[in-house]
Amino acid sequence: MSSTGPPSLNRRPIRCPILGMTSPAFGLEEPQACDFAEEMSTTTRLPEDTRQGIVPRLSESEQVKDEQLTFSSVECVICMGDVPAAKASKLKCGHSMCRPCLERIFKLSITDPQHMPPRCCSQDHIPLKHVDTLFDPSFKKTWNRKFAEFSTKNRIYCPSRKCGEWIKPANIRREDGRKIARCGRCKTKVCCTCNGRWHGAGPCPSDPETVDLLAQAKEEGWKRCYKCRALVELKEGCNHMTW
Repeated sequence: MSSTGPPSLNRRPIRCPILGMTSPAFGLEEPQACDFAEEMSTTTRLPEDTRQGIVPRLSESEQVKDEQLTFSSVECVICMGDVPAAKASKLKCGHSMCRPCLERIFKLSITDPQHMPPRCCSQDHIPLKHVDTLFDPSFKKTWNRKFAEFSTKNRIYCPSRKCGEWIKPANIRREDGRKIARCGRCKTKVCCTCNGRWHGAGPCPSDPETVDLLAQAKEEGWKRCYKCRALVELKEGCNHMTW
C-alpha cells in the first residue's frame, strides 16, 4: 500500500491586521488565522489603566516646560531689564531683546539711516520674524519703503520745496549723455549731477564745485566725453574717442 502525503490545502492569503503583511498566516487555515489575529490583537493591547496613565504623564511634562519658559527670565541687552523669556527674542548673536525695545529700534530705523536695518552687536540684521506681530500692516508698508530707500546708494530726492520725495532708481534714465531723474510724486525732472531741477545739457549752474572744475578744465584743455559727459585729457593720439 503506497503512502500518500497529506492532502494539499487551498490556503487563501490572509492580510493580518497586526503584522501588516499578506501570507498564509503562519500556515493556519482561514478560521484559525482569524482567531490567531484576534488573539494577537488582544495580547498586545496595553491594559486600560496603563493606557490612561500615559496621557497625563506627557501633559505634565509639557506643562513643566511651559512653566519653565514662563517663569524663567532673561536680561534685555538694551534696557538691561529682566523680562520673561517668553516675552523676549533670542537673537543670533546670543543676546535677548524685550518687545518694547524691539519696537523702539524698528521705529527709529525709519527715521535714521544709521539704524536701518536694525542690528544688535553684529552686522547681522534682526530678523523680521521677531517683530511680525508687533506692528500693523501700515507700519510694515512704511518700513519696507524706508528700507528700500536707505539701502540705495547715492540717493536722489526731489528738489521741490513742497515735495522732497525720494526718487526710486527705476525713475532714473540717461538722456543726452546725462542722468535724469523724475519724481514719482510731483513729476519734477531732476539733474542727477547736482540734484537740482533739470537745466538741460549745460553745466550745473548752482553747483560751485562743478563751476570751478569746468573753469580748470578750460585752462587745462580737458574735454567732455560727448556720451557720458566725463572730463577727459588727451595724452597721445588723435582727438577721436571710443568707449
